[in-house]
Amino acid sequence: MRRPARVRLESRQADGHLLMLRAAWSSAGADVQRQFLTEVVGNLCLAALRAPKLDPPERTDLHRSDDECLSAFLDAHAIEGAHRREQASKILDRFNAWAESAGCVRWTSCRLASALKRRGLRSSRSRFVWWTGIALRSASAAPVPPP
Repeated sequence: MRRPARVRLESRQADGHLLMLRAAWSSAGADVQRQFLTEVVGNLCLAALRAPKLDPPERTDLHRSDDECLSAFLDAHAIEGAHRREQASKILDRFNAWAESAGCVRWTSCRLASALKRRGLRSSRSRFVWWTGIALRSASAAPVPPP
């Protein structure tokens, strides 16, 4: 069976059709408008109810929450302590390198700052932005994440 060809309307024609549709809608009584909307909304709701239900995707590392990703990173690559501090850009660089191999998404500096603040860490600014209460382990001492 052949599909009907689509008709492309010129903008002037489309404007004319919209004006005719608007005039027909406004000349129809409120009862007709209400009935039309009820049928359209009702049909959409019925279609949604009849649609097959999809199973939720299995949870994978790609679906980790921000807190889970940050906790896993800090456990593997950081030391927390009151007198420790680390440069924000170094934490972000190390986190994003770790995230790619651990199945988390890369973060922006703002996202990382928000997450660290929620954990109770404080930042300070001098020539660089520093996070107080945390320090990165040396790169050789940091464990490699499992594949």
